[in-house]
Amino acid sequence: MKKSYFRKLGIAILALLCAAMLTPTFIGGVQASIPYISLTLSTPSKDASIIMDWKMVYYPAVYPPIPDYNYGADGKLEIRAMSGMDYVRIARTLVQFNLPPELSGATIISATLSLYYYYDLGPGPAEGYSIRVCRVTHEWVEGTGTSATPTQDGVTWNEYNYYDGRGGSGGTATNDWVTDGGDYTLTDSSTAAFPSSTGQWISWTVTSIVQGWASGAYLNYGFLLKLDDEILDCGGLFSSRESTSTALPPELEITYLPATIESCDSGAVTKDEFLPGQDVYAKGTGFVDNTYDMYVVKDTTWNDGMAIPERVPGTTETVSCVSGAFLELVWAAPLIPGKYDIVVDVGGNGVYDAGVDPLDDMDVGLAGFFVVPEYPLGTILGVAMCFAALAVLKSKSLRIHL
Repeated sequence: MKKSYFRKLGIAILALLCAAMLTPTFIGGVQASIPYISLTLSTPSKDASIIMDWKMVYYPAVYPPIPDYNYGADGKLEIRAMSGMDYVRIARTLVQFNLPPELSGATIISATLSLYYYYDLGPGPAEGYSIRVCRVTHEWVEGTGTSATPTQDGVTWNEYNYYDGRGGSGGTATNDWVTDGGDYTLTDSSTAAFPSSTGQWISWTVTSIVQGWASGAYLNYGFLLKLDDEILDCGGLFSSRESTSTALPPELEITYLPATIESCDSGAVTKDEFLPGQDVYAKGTGFVDNTYDMYVVKDTTWNDGMAIPERVPGTTETVSCVSGAFLELVWAAPLIPGKYDIVVDVGGNGVYDAGVDPLDDMDVGLAGFFVVPEYPLGTILGVAMCFAALAVLKSKSLRIHL
């Protein structure tokens, strides 16, 4: 009975040892899901209302040429249409936000523009009427004018940056909008209605517009807001970034999925453990189409602003993205056993910029990927023979004692 016990024990230990040698295990080998990230841009980089008043254009000797005035530093933003027997007044608003660098190449899940509506201009009720938000297609300058002291600098109804004006007295085409009242496109535009009362936020879905900016499909010149029907007699005032009364400037809330990179096999199947005889590939998504510096480095602790460590010899140095993605052979066999990370240097500055440079790290055993050693067959057979010999010795020892 004792003989059988030791024989079984030896076989069990041998099996466990071989399993451990042939299938290495790692602590913490759980692939973390990539969370959505939300941010709120609480103040635009610039905002301004542009106003056209037909009466004041028609009587330039009596009224100032409002289409040539700037209101870029005013505490309020106006969106309005108003008409009478001898006048027409239309006001539109421009708002622009500087997008943070981490949005470059990101997948935008949602984006919402919000303006605080605090005053109904009348004369008719604004409730239920739609305001349309559009993407601006030309740069513009905010300017320094206010409603109390309008100036002739910066953006106006006629020009994206005041030069000589055209209101009533003519002028050149220098700095003119292609179309008076601002250059914009209705593509990806959206609408939201005036609420039943003031003192509320009005919000517009602008996901497609922000995605276009993030992907580099078009340049960020901001938003233009206007009444969807500018024949109406209604409008409202909104809080600007210079407002001191409400202190509720426009906001842009964005939820996004950052650009990502993962180690994988040649078929783009995520893979975090490799043998020395296997090739390492990397797949990336959410990038702006471009060529980037890539680094495969020994596993390290990453801190914002740190210099990216030296590449592992023989690994790829650049990667090119097409349609926002790539699948690249980054390290051809033979590999060196160890723990490794992969980082894409989006800025090309040799520095790790947290939130900007996609990083494959912390996937398994606190590293991007592992290269595990292969055990030669001779080593495994040698261990097996040792345990077999041990079992035989134990068996003979029992016989002697018996």
